[in-house]
Amino acid sequence: MGRTRTTSRKALQEKIRACAYAALSKKAERVVALDVRKVAGYADTFLVCSGTHPRQNQAIADAVVKALEDRGEKFVNMEGQLPGNWILIDTGDLVVHVFDEATRAYYNLENLWHDAPREEITDEPAVRPAAKAR
Repeated sequence: MGRTRTTSRKALQEKIRACAYAALSKKAERVVALDVRKVAGYADTFLVCSGTHPRQNQAIADAVVKALEDRGEKFVNMEGQLPGNWILIDTGDLVVHVFDEATRAYYNLENLWHDAPREEITDEPAVRPAAKAR
């Protein structure tokens, strides 16, 4: 399947925020958005976060999928729900990585993509971005 692109940079930013806030709602740690447009040809952004246990990682991934569904968005692929140490949700332009700490340290995506601009997302806003009309 080809790469799915969000219609605008603003729409992508809203999608990133919705996914990040969904992850944070399940107590995800160290949520980081990496802008990989200039260094990877298969996505615009990686959203990387950690949980402390495979069940928490699964809850984080479920919350991200629900946030996408609430926006009327679909994901292309999801992998790793079992065993849950690295769950990947590919939406085409945004790839969400949910790691346990050991797996995150081993793959070290933030260092691998060190040339990518990054933004740490640390807290939930008082008002969430509006969902897309269906």
